[in-house]
Amino acid sequence: MKKVFIQLLFAILPLWIAAQEKGVENNYSQKKDTVYDEGKGVLFLDISYEQALKKAKAENKRIFVDCYASWCAPCKKMLDTTFKDTRIGNFMNYQFVTIKVNMEKAGDGKMLKNKFGVKVYPTYLLINPDGTLYNKFVGGAYVTAFANKLKNALLGEEDEYTKKERMQKGN
Repeated sequence: MKKVFIQLLFAILPLWIAAQEKGVENNYSQKKDTVYDEGKGVLFLDISYEQALKKAKAENKRIFVDCYASWCAPCKKMLDTTFKDTRIGNFMNYQFVTIKVNMEKAGDGKMLKNKFGVKVYPTYLLINPDGTLYNKFVGGAYVTAFANKLKNALLGEEDEYTKKERMQKGN
């Protein structure tokens, strides 16, 4: 039952975001991907991967890992736009233990990069509370496109980059 509810939630999320955007009436026309920054965006916890695993187990949530590099322009853009959006923040803060990890740094960065095969940035990992990879997806996106990528990842679908990578390996 919980799985059906979550699938319904993710099927409705992009539609709800689109409806919210259309329902806003201002004296100027709203762009499709307007960021609603009310100070309630994604709350990235400043904790280690091991601490995130413990928290995820205790709260029965998945871990969302933003794998970034300091030089990555799309990574910075995501932090300044999409992750500041209140709608994305409300959803992700409820569903996940969220952390961001610099893949260039020793410790969690190098370990996660090797363990989950992170090769491009930004890469987003969805990790089960037991530490196994549920899914991953790649690339920065504006609010609605990111919501769709996240929904597809939670429904178990591969993104285009991951699918292409898997096919090149011959799997």
